[in-house]
Amino acid sequence: MEISKAVPGDAAAMGRLHAIVHNLHVENLAGRFKAVDVHHLVAVSRATLEQPNAYTVVARINGEIVGFAVGLMRDIPESMFAEKSQHLYLDRIAVDPAFRRKGIGRELVQTLLNYARQEGLKQVVLDTWEFNDEARGFFLSMGFERQMQRLSMGLD
Repeated sequence: MEISKAVPGDAAAMGRLHAIVHNLHVENLAGRFKAVDVHHLVAVSRATLEQPNAYTVVARINGEIVGFAVGLMRDIPESMFAEKSQHLYLDRIAVDPAFRRKGIGRELVQTLLNYARQEGLKQVVLDTWEFNDEARGFFLSMGFERQMQRLSMGLD
């Protein structure tokens, strides 16, 4: 397996993998997420690769992209309640289901963590949906800690 910084030619494979994860969200939160054509997700991937604040990595096995992760540099301005800060937000991660449980996700996240350290950041932040026990377990196993919980109430 090889982990490398993503290049524009990787957008099609990234869009395909993004569709797998997005469809999981559609299935579990149908009232919130809607189906999106894979071509749109390829365009989203292309746009992400052009963002100056994004650091995107891909995992390849025998030249085939089997996973990717996107980290976004975020600046949090000082307020009367908090100090100014900067962190890397793990915005997206996807691994082809045929290649899961082989350490690919772990290597992708570790690469983003190393990048954040090189940039002098002190924190990497991410969100997971309550339904996604597998993702939450994965991130907790890597040493991420719960910081807060968002609660909601439907009004219909």
